Amino acid sequence: MDFYYKNSNLRFRVEIDGIQQAGFLECTGLGSSIEVLQTHEGTDTTIRKIPGKTTYPNVKLTWAAAADLHLYNWYKEAANGNIFRKNISVILINAEGDDEARWNITHAWPCAYEGPVFSTLGAEVATESLTLVCEKIEKVG
Repeated sequence: MDFYYKNSNLRFRVEIDGIQQAGFLECTGLGSSIEVLQTHEGTDTTIRKIPGKTTYPNVKLTWAAAADLHLYNWYKEAANGNIFRKNISVILINAEGDDEARWNITHAWPCAYEGPVFSTLGAEVATESLTLVCEKIEKVG
C-alpha cells in the first residue's frame, strides 16, 4: 500500500518491519545526543571534553483513532512482559511523491500508549499515539 498523510507542510509514511502503516499524523523524537565527558591529564588544569555514549530519545507516533488494533496489541504484549522489538522507518516524501529522506529506528518496542480524548467542545480529530524506545536512530539517504 503506497499511502502517506498529506498536508501543505509535510508528507511522510511509516514502515514497521517493512510493512507500511497508513494514516500517521505525526512522528516526533527523531534525533540523538552524545554525552560529553570532561577529563584532564596529570597536572594540566585545562579540562578536555571527549565524547561519551550516544543516546536516542523516545519516538512518538500519532495517528487518527481507528478500529485497527495492530499497534495497540503490540503495546499490550509489551505491557504483559512480552517485548517484541521491531525496526521502523519514517520516510519523508517530496512534492513529486518520491522518497526524499529516511530515518531508521532500530529494535524499537512500545513503552506507552495514549488513547483519544473525547470532547464535544471542539472539532479536533480523535488520535491515538504510541511511544517507542529504541537502540538507535539513523538518518539515511
